Amino acid sequence: MTEAAPSPFSAGVRLAIVTALCLVLVVGVRAVTADRVAEERARHAERMLRDVLGTGDFALAGAGERWRYTGTASGHLLAVVAPDGYNGPITFWLAIDDDGTLRGVRVFSHRETPGLADDLEWPRSDWVDSFRGIGPTETVRFDVRPYGGDFDAFTGATVTPRAVVRAVGRTRAAALGRPEATE
Repeated sequence: MTEAAPSPFSAGVRLAIVTALCLVLVVGVRAVTADRVAEERARHAERMLRDVLGTGDFALAGAGERWRYTGTASGHLLAVVAPDGYNGPITFWLAIDDDGTLRGVRVFSHRETPGLADDLEWPRSDWVDSFRGIGPTETVRFDVRPYGGDFDAFTGATVTPRAVVRAVGRTRAAALGRPEATE
């Protein structure tokens, strides 16, 4: 004798129970790991800042994705948004010495295609270090090589690096009070 197939109602109830159990599991894991994730984000942000700013006394105090830098390093730390990334805005820190020399760039938020935009992410790639040490009197074309600039693009992706390079150029020009900002 064969068993009768379950009714659509009982199948729906079973599906609802499994869905509820999965939801409870996901929420539980998130609750258990939330503090650790927040601590790791803070450590990563501090590592990026220490690398860009070098030595000095500073501390991060923040909640979520908002950070406050307090310290004794000389120069300026600017939060910059490149609005024209391939998949949306790219947000990064740009450190500039008091004399106008670029100290470094660290991308901390983007929605670019994984794999193609890996070169944005330090320490995965040192591409962002190509800005380090550019002095205030140096003539640099802030664009990628395919567009006549001085910076490398990524294989298979020019929009993403171009957005960052041009934003660095615009910010540098504004910080130095120069009109040559990239259009």
